[in-house]
Amino acid sequence: MAYLTQSEVRQFCANVRRVLREFGGRLLTPDPEASRRTIGTLRAVMGEEAFQNVMSAYNTLSAQSDVTVGGNDLVVPFHENSAEKATVLLAENGLRAKMLPMGEYMPELRVFARLDERQREDMQKLYADLHVWEIRLDPDWTEPAAVLGGAFAIRADVDGTELTVTLRGRVDSLSAPDFLAAFEKAAGSHALTDARVEMSRLEYISSAGLRVLLIMTKRLGVGHVTAAGANGVVRDILEQTGYDAIITLV
Repeated sequence: MAYLTQSEVRQFCANVRRVLREFGGRLLTPDPEASRRTIGTLRAVMGEEAFQNVMSAYNTLSAQSDVTVGGNDLVVPFHENSAEKATVLLAENGLRAKMLPMGEYMPELRVFARLDERQREDMQKLYADLHVWEIRLDPDWTEPAAVLGGAFAIRADVDGTELTVTLRGRVDSLSAPDFLAAFEKAAGSHALTDARVEMSRLEYISSAGLRVLLIMTKRLGVGHVTAAGANGVVRDILEQTGYDAIITLV
């Protein structure tokens, strides 16, 4: 979840609600503030070199990711108030969270036998401060009128050297290949110079859909792809991911 944009987090919450409504039960997930609260203990137990290796890997992932790692309010590692932010975001999306102490559920690990007394004490303190979140449906929450979930549809038309792609519904990992195929088919049979993507009936676009826009931009050039009529959710996604710098929003 550290790789999701804020809009994708909200869609994730909607999916959690659907699953919990259908099957009941609860979702268990790590406490988002655990990294910050236990960072000192982790460093003491792991040793400075191992700890720096972990931080180096985190920074490498952040640099290579298409989105800010930990850039949403559910996962904000090493920053204060992440649990508070996550609680608010979950409540806004019809979910209630309660922290459960992980230490009460952890078995005795074999690795403890290889630790000295001080390290074992550090590990016990670490587990005492670790929690998991229990997430359930909020029975008092009223779901707003649905704006997502429409069937995906796509139409591609070429006029001279300009391609117009009209999208409806959701562009996600399931439908993005059709979006890409429509562009590649048009680009393979026409000398395209520009593309216009009509988004007035587009309800959501995921990172998979954004990659298609990036492929189109690389093929046609920065400023030669236009996104028209994007609604608030879709426009926010394009702006938050920096795509407004390479495509034209109208």
